[in-house]
Amino acid sequence: GIREGAMAVLLPSSMTATQKSVISIGSRLWITIAELAFYVFIVILYRAKRKDFVNAEEK
Repeated sequence: GIREGAMAVLLPSSMTATQKSVISIGSRLWITIAELAFYVFIVILYRAKRKDFVNAEEK
């Protein structure tokens, strides 16, 4: 993608193309995993608040 290509170009010229590729793709995977973890966390919080709201209405 664009981010990986930009990162590969912006990394130091002393690195090989393979090293640049591994670092740029690895960082993209890391960001994707962090986004997924954040999404799961938000869904858990949303469901917990919704459950509390439903329980409060029943009382």
